[in-house]
Amino acid sequence: MEKKYLLGIDNGGTSIKAGIYDLEGNEIATANHSVTQIMPHDGWLERSVDEVWKANCTIIRNAIQKSGVDPADILGVAATSYANGAFFIGADLQPAIPNCIVSGDMRAKDYIKKWYSDGSFAKNLPMTCQSLWAGQTISLIAWMKANRPEVMKKTKYVLSCKDFLRMKLTGKVIAEISDASTISSLNLNTRKFDQRVFDNLGVGDCIDRMPGRIIGSAEVGSYVTAEAAAATGLKEGTPMMGGLADITSCCIATGITSPETLCLILGTWGINESIGPKVIAEPDFFMTSLYPIEKYYMHTEGSTTSASNLQWFVDNFMGEEKAAMQAKGKNVYDACEEMISSVPYDDSTIIFMPFLYGTNVNLDSKACFIGLNGRHTKAHMLRAVYEGIMFSHMYHIEKLKKYRDEPFTKVRISGGGAGSATWVQMFSDALQLPIEVPAAKELGCMGTAMCVAVGSGAYKDFEEAAKKFAKVKKVYQPNPERAAYYRNKYKIYEKLIDALDGTWKEFASIEK
Repeated sequence: MEKKYLLGIDNGGTSIKAGIYDLEGNEIATANHSVTQIMPHDGWLERSVDEVWKANCTIIRNAIQKSGVDPADILGVAATSYANGAFFIGADLQPAIPNCIVSGDMRAKDYIKKWYSDGSFAKNLPMTCQSLWAGQTISLIAWMKANRPEVMKKTKYVLSCKDFLRMKLTGKVIAEISDASTISSLNLNTRKFDQRVFDNLGVGDCIDRMPGRIIGSAEVGSYVTAEAAAATGLKEGTPMMGGLADITSCCIATGITSPETLCLILGTWGINESIGPKVIAEPDFFMTSLYPIEKYYMHTEGSTTSASNLQWFVDNFMGEEKAAMQAKGKNVYDACEEMISSVPYDDSTIIFMPFLYGTNVNLDSKACFIGLNGRHTKAHMLRAVYEGIMFSHMYHIEKLKKYRDEPFTKVRISGGGAGSATWVQMFSDALQLPIEVPAAKELGCMGTAMCVAVGSGAYKDFEEAAKKFAKVKKVYQPNPERAAYYRNKYKIYEKLIDALDGTWKEFASIEK
C-alpha cells in the first residue's frame, strides 16, 4: 500500500521548523531556519514579514527534499506559531508595514496597566477567561491605533503568525480556534470574537480587522495555491488544516490527554499547562483557552522568562566556550552542561531573576543577579541562570496547583531546554515529580502533523492520534535529598519578587 505523510510547521520564538511524519508518528525529516530578531527600541521585538515568509518556503522545501517524499503523498499541511503578536495586512494581502510584531514585544505595556486599573480587564474576564499582557494581538492593535493611525487605516486584517502563513500558502484569511482563544479577544462561551470585548478596551472599531471565519484545529480550511506550491515544493491543492497555537501543539504532542500530567515547555517562553473540564476565570490566573479534545479546556501559566534568558547569557558571555566547542565539532550548550554540572547543587548563593524580556509578575521588572560574592565564577552565574528560569516556572506552577482538585503525578517536558539532562534533573528535584522526556524533537511540528492526521481521517480524534504519536524517551526520578534546598531557595526568590516590586517603575526614567 502506498505510504502517506503529514507536514507540520512551527514558527517559534527562536527559529522556524518543518517536519514530515508518517501515519505512525515517526519523524521522517525536519528542517529549520533562524529569523533575525529586530529590536528598534527597548522592549520592542519585530521580524521582517518578507524574511518570515521566505524562511517558511525554505524549510518546507528542505524538509521535502531531505525526506525524499513525493509531495503528492503528503495528506495535508498544518502550522503552529507563537501565539499573539501581530501581522498587519492590507486589503491586497500585502504587509501594511514591513515588520511583524513578535509576542515578546512590550511596547503596549502602558495599555495593560490602564486596562487593569480602569476596570476594563475585569469587564472582559468572564468572557475571555484570561489575563491581558503587552504582546497580545489586541494590545498591539490598541498601540497601533493610537501611535500609528496611518498603519491601521491601511490594515484590512490583523493576523497571527500561523494565520499569516495560511494566507500565504492558500490565499485565504482564516483564523483557527485554539490560537484565537489565546488573544483576549474571543468569547470562550460563544467561541466568537466579541464586540463587547473590543469596546471595553477602546478598540471597538477594529473588530472588523479580525478574520471573519474561525475553523477547528483539524478542519480543512483551504488549499495550497499554485504560486505557493512553486515557492515551497508542495503540490498544488494540498489541504491545509486549522493547526494549533504553539502551547497547544506541544501539549497534545507530548500526549496530554488527561488532567493528572503537567506539560512544561522549556523554550523561548516558560509555559506550564494542564487540561481540565472547567473554565478558570480568575484575576490572578494567566489563561484558560480551548483544547482540541472537546471535553477539556487548557489551563496555562507562563511568561517570557525561560530559555531566551539562557540564550542571552550564552550570546554575551560565552564566546570563548562557543569557539572551543566549535573546534571540537560540538555545541556551546555542551559546554553549558559541563559548567553547570561542575557546580554542586548547593554551592551558590546567587539568584537570577529571569526578566530580560519582561514578565507578568511586574510589567516593569528587570533581570538581575542577586547574591554575588568574590568566590563566584562564570559557572556559578550560569547555574544561577538555569535555576532562575526554573524558579519562574515554579512560580507559575504554584498558580496552576491553586486551582486544581488533585495534585500532578508526573511531568512531560519539551522545548530546547529538555535536551539538558542536568536541567531536567534539576526540575525533577525541585518539583519532586518524575519527568518524562518525549522521544520526538520537534513537538510543535508533530502537534500540527496530528491535526493533519485527524483532519484527513487517518485517526478519528486527537486522543487516538496521541496514543500513537506520543512516545517517551527517558524518565527522570526526583532526588528527595535535594528537595529542601530548592524549596528554601525558591522561597527567597519569591521574597525578592515582592521586595523589588516597588523599585522597577523607577527604571522607566533611564530607559531608552
